[in-house]
Amino acid sequence: MMPRLKGAIGLALLGLLGAVCIPATPAETPPVGPTPFRTALFVARIRSVVSTALPRAIVRLAVPVTNEYQRIHRVTIVPTPFRLENVPSGGRVAYLEYRDVQPGEVRWAWMLVRCRLRSFTPKRKKRLLPIPWEVKARCLGNADKVNVRSPLLQRQAALLVKAEKTPSMERIKAINEFITREFEYKLDDRQVDADATLAARSGSCSELSRLFVALARACNVPARFAAGSIVRRRRTACVDLVHHRWVEVFLPDYGWFPIDISTNVTRKDPSARFGALAPKCLVYTRNAGLRDSPLYATAFTLAGPRDTLARKVRTYWFLQAELLPEMLRVLRRGTRGRKAEERVRRAVALMRGVYAVPFLAVALYEPIAGGHPEKAVAGLVRTRVRTAIVPLADFAEFATPNQWPAVTQGLKQLTTLEFETPDAWHDWLYSKAGRRFLSGGPPRKTLPESLPAEKLPQPSARSITPSIPTGAPSEPPAGGLIDNSPALPKRQSPQRRKPAPLPRNRP
Repeated sequence: MMPRLKGAIGLALLGLLGAVCIPATPAETPPVGPTPFRTALFVARIRSVVSTALPRAIVRLAVPVTNEYQRIHRVTIVPTPFRLENVPSGGRVAYLEYRDVQPGEVRWAWMLVRCRLRSFTPKRKKRLLPIPWEVKARCLGNADKVNVRSPLLQRQAALLVKAEKTPSMERIKAINEFITREFEYKLDDRQVDADATLAARSGSCSELSRLFVALARACNVPARFAAGSIVRRRRTACVDLVHHRWVEVFLPDYGWFPIDISTNVTRKDPSARFGALAPKCLVYTRNAGLRDSPLYATAFTLAGPRDTLARKVRTYWFLQAELLPEMLRVLRRGTRGRKAEERVRRAVALMRGVYAVPFLAVALYEPIAGGHPEKAVAGLVRTRVRTAIVPLADFAEFATPNQWPAVTQGLKQLTTLEFETPDAWHDWLYSKAGRRFLSGGPPRKTLPESLPAEKLPQPSARSITPSIPTGAPSEPPAGGLIDNSPALPKRQSPQRRKPAPLPRNRP
């Protein structure tokens, strides 16, 4: 009896330990089905914009963690952060240090994330959840470019919610329907506050989310921002150059409730992304949106001292991570010094195809360029992938008059298009035509005329979009861009056979 009793006790303890060690799946994330593993390479270009050398610069980097939207399997950050800090609202912050940054010098930060994305649809709770005091303190007041006490916002909130006892869900639905009906999506570089967005009746995902958060807080509903990167192409490698932002509101019977307001505006459907998010978003941060706060800001990167470093971020998506970890190990050893520069050049030269694009971007700038960025330009052209136009267009604004012909020739070979200035390439890349090209569409300078007028983006102050010249090819010529995505077989129409002639009746 004793051995059997010991065995039963051992099995019970083993089951208890297994139940403790296995992480519990949140009730808000029911399994929807297996999604493929994906690899995201976050690249931040950091450039000094002051006229004096910086002996020490600190860059704060938002690090994704496992939550309702995703499961993170591995994160590699280069250079190695000297401190990691947990964010109260969920997430982590890495602090990177850069020494002796010279005026105009470019430094880099890389973050490799191996993840599996999943859809998020919250379920209604059986019991009402109390609003935590931290949520009330940070998600009901003012934030960066969000003035809850603005008279314009207060008047609009009073028009949307006329009764004080209106449930929180009804208030959020009224705000969602108002923005979806009255506003249009417009991607530009303004980044104005909520009042200006309300007056303009248009905005990007950040501006529309800012307005939604302001109206929700004015209606006494806690709201915060969620920001991250979207997989633009599911079956092939791609790049996200604009990233994405949406809203989460706290409802007592649901908890945190996601609303992708810019998707609702684009589709003119209030229920398109109301309470649900497709499995294509990697969340970097979820926060209240307090400016210059390392723990509560929604920016992917923050730099100090303030207004000394300019940052530009890109996220490259891959289905596999074959050569990326090895390349990051080379970069971790440093890029400054003659031996380090030569080591990085040799490692970049071994990269092939779409995996070489993020690292050839580094070889465009000094000191890795070695005074000859034309070699990196030629390497990007040889990859013959669409994502290569992003680092070339980014480098165009820094190219000297001697380097500009090689850059514009490379962009022309990859896109079969031609613009005269870096600003024109920048505007095309961020326009709807450029983003469609990165997603697999044909190369166009402007949008097709068949689209309705309300869907066309309004020209910005710096917009330079020349019209298509007469006789310009609509498809890439032979020897032009070759995409890595598998080509779908063309559907051939069946050939009709002629009926056989009837036999003649001989007499």
